[in-house]
Amino acid sequence: MEMTYSARLLDSIGEPIEGSVVLQVNLCTSEIDSSADWTDTFSVSATGGYVSLVLGSGSQTLSTELFATGEVWAETKIGVQVVGPRQRLTSVPSAAVAWGVRMESSPGQTACLGRDGELFYDTTLQTLRFCDGANWQSIVTGTQIGEVAGAAQWTDGTTATSCETYRRPDSPYKYAGTTGNGQYRIDPDGSGGVAPFVVQCDMTTQDGGWMNLSLSSAGSDDVYAMHGLNSPLSRSGDQARHYQHIASTDGFSSVEFTHNGSIGSDTTQNITFTNPATGSNFSDAQLDAIRALLSELGDDTRMVAGSVDGRNSTPESHEMKISDGNNANFIVTTYCTEDADETDTWHILQPGVNNVDDADMDCSQGGATTFTQLPVTHILPSQIQMGWFASTGGEGGGGAFWGYETSTIRVR
Repeated sequence: MEMTYSARLLDSIGEPIEGSVVLQVNLCTSEIDSSADWTDTFSVSATGGYVSLVLGSGSQTLSTELFATGEVWAETKIGVQVVGPRQRLTSVPSAAVAWGVRMESSPGQTACLGRDGELFYDTTLQTLRFCDGANWQSIVTGTQIGEVAGAAQWTDGTTATSCETYRRPDSPYKYAGTTGNGQYRIDPDGSGGVAPFVVQCDMTTQDGGWMNLSLSSAGSDDVYAMHGLNSPLSRSGDQARHYQHIASTDGFSSVEFTHNGSIGSDTTQNITFTNPATGSNFSDAQLDAIRALLSELGDDTRMVAGSVDGRNSTPESHEMKISDGNNANFIVTTYCTEDADETDTWHILQPGVNNVDDADMDCSQGGATTFTQLPVTHILPSQIQMGWFASTGGEGGGGAFWGYETSTIRVR
């Protein structure tokens, strides 16, 4: 920092000093202590004894930390001679401290005992915060978040388009006030579209801004599976390990989530999603508005699909295909298996990240296309197709499965 400093220089008989002079300025945190906390030397020209210079512009930098400790006194010397008594600095250094306010992320706690009056800019909450002697308080200059009818929204009566927009809003809106994980009112398609509705927002995981939802199409289904009646999908071993919400480590032993496909064709299943904020399903219009804004699927709530071949030596194909949000543009998530050895293959799918898998990616049936990264248009599909193509009439059995890693899905 820099600070303007002015003084009047008088000689030993009280006459103003004129012309060039080498001046030393000391800054001290005591009025009487002989030591100086900061010092620098300046060549100045005095007129009528008056000089003006800029502290911090010379060989020694000047830090705001000097003024944060309390009173600061200025002392002027010509050579070894002290010119007048020390002068207490007041208003200018106070302004200098405000100019140099520190920036840091939220301290993570509200208490600030012993730091009365301390000020900083919180880069997480995007607001100035000060210590009132007990807790950090926010100084909000824009529109913040408040609670209306049990859900958070902007205090000016408007709603954001998504959890992400609340978390990282444009000016004059601020992520301050009633913040954190919880229920927020959103309006994804703006005025004139679907009416604003309440959703559950995760504002802490991976920088926050996530919306939570879960699969709901057939009661409590979190995974969809298809298999041949003579060869249950549970034969495929331990593919259930990819689903954190399924307790079994020995395959899909239960058939409660099973929907049988037909040999040589695709069985279509409509997919809907539950809103955990209300406990009911999202409407089609709400899902359409949400899908239009999505670009990410949570790192720990990714899509998982897989398949297992049957028992005989003839290659077969068991596929799960998913649509975009408009029941169109189906893509293959399982890529089929042709090993005829009851080996299960699996694929972990996410936008922006190459698929993680342990299978050949070059096999498909039924005209759908394969992919390297999950398209953002397919994060929340509206339909799946379960296909079973077997040259032996199904004697080999096998099956396929599709779902998400966890029962709660995070999107933004």
